Amino acid sequence: RAEDSVDYVRWVALRTLRQLALVGDARAIRAAARLLDDADDDVRRGAAETLAALGAKGDRRVLTAAAAALRDPDARVRRAAVEAIAQVAPEGDEGALADVRLGCADVDARARRASVSALARLSLKGDRRTLDLLTARLGDSDARVRGAAAEALTMAVDEENADLILSTLTAWQAWTRG
Repeated sequence: RAEDSVDYVRWVALRTLRQLALVGDARAIRAAARLLDDADDDVRRGAAETLAALGAKGDRRVLTAAAAALRDPDARVRRAAVEAIAQVAPEGDEGALADVRLGCADVDARARRASVSALARLSLKGDRRTLDLLTARLGDSDARVRGAAAEALTMAVDEENADLILSTLTAWQAWTRG
């Protein structure tokens, strides 16, 4: 029961909802979205994961709820929200891209890494803002974020920018070797 007073029961209710509800089920999406405000961080994370599982491509209800969860105090909830956006938003969706770009500056390295990866999946190839942001993340303080940015650049580049990105990645690789 999603309204149970025990955190674990609410979390299990969300798992059950993910398994039984159909993609796009309005009642299930509303129930999961309500639990994004739960006091328990595991329940909020489960709610974001449930939204990702139930949202059809382009579902604005899911995208709106997940975008709000990007401001959650728990980094795991923010990561799950980024994943929900990446899974549900259509490629090139400007609102979703704006939300994910903000996550690339998250204080938590794992949330930044998830945002960097999501950005590459959502962006249209060759999007200049995406390429610039990913190039900037090559200088991130966290090695895994830098690696995700390098990988994301290979996914986001188009033929027009291939030489520029190749030279950037070559310079970055030389720099990382010291």
